[in-house]
Amino acid sequence: MFQSGVIVPSSREMFRAISRVRKRHIVGEGAYGVVYKLVLKDDSVFAVKKLKQCLENQRSFENELNTLATVKHRNLVRLRGFCTAPQSKLLIYDFLPNGSVDELLHGKYSSTLHTLILHEII
Repeated sequence: MFQSGVIVPSSREMFRAISRVRKRHIVGEGAYGVVYKLVLKDDSVFAVKKLKQCLENQRSFENELNTLATVKHRNLVRLRGFCTAPQSKLLIYDFLPNGSVDELLHGKYSSTLHTLILHEII
């Protein structure tokens, strides 16, 4: 079931959209899971992280949720909901169209970013 302190689409609508997700919807992948871009019928956009097996145990998942639910910062993406199912665990976030911090620091534009930061320091 999707749960959160803020309004999210119904579980049924989210599951329908998630069932249509394919490899072409992947927007990122990290140590803890794969992130997909999810567009609903009303054109609202979310990022859905499907957790890898390393976080599949219930205790790790609950710890991760507690951290994400309690930490609030303007530079952190908001957790909108989550799903726990026997076959997978999902985290639902606001979608950020400009990519991740990792891409910014280590991706194809990282040299431009470093130049801009150095310019600001000087």
